This record gives sequence, C-alpha cells and structure tokens, in this order.
Amino acid sequence: MRKIFGRADAGFYCWDAVQAYEKHKASFIIVARKTPRLLEELEKAHWSPRRRRMPMNNASSTISPRVGEAYRFIALRYLKKDQTPKPQYQLFDTPKYIYRVFVPT
Repeated sequence: MRKIFGRADAGFYCWDAVQAYEKHKASFIIVARKTPRLLEELEKAHWSPRRRRMPMNNASSTISPRVGEAYRFIALRYLKKDQTPKPQYQLFDTPKYIYRVFVPT
C-alpha cells in the first residue's frame, strides 16, 4: 500500500485543501494563515519554554476550521527583537511576538 504525504504553505490553508487531503487519505501539514480567530487561540494557549539556546516558546491546541471539525495546531513564537512600528502595514501583526503555526495530521 502506498502512503501519500502533503505539505503546503499558508496560501493553501483552507477547508477545500483539508478535504482534498482527507479524501485521498493523505497525511499532511499546512502552514496556518494567521486569522483573527487563530490569533485569539494563540493568546489563550499554554506556552512552554524551549531549551536554553532556543529563542522560542511552543504550544499545541485545537482549532475548528468549520463547525464540528477540530484539528490540532502546533505553534512556535519568537519574541520580536525590534518593537518599533514598521512603515509597511502587516495583516494581523502582533505587537510582541512572531508566530509560526502548523496544522498537521
């Protein structure tokens, strides 16, 4: 039997992509697009410190892209070094941290 694996960046973070992977019984990991709801979940998450030399924290929780469906997400956060506002507008920018979020199966 053949095993199918998929990975995608945030441009493919949508319900249609998840359904396609599930239809073909593929294991997948997708970089999550930072939506207001996801950022709310990240603020509530329990963050664990990483090893001394790793400048990040990690958390794991669940999020539902649709009602009744829940997927685990894994998140890393890095403290921003430069806290000064940027001249270019950032969609869903957060003041203190940079987040990297993944949705795996």
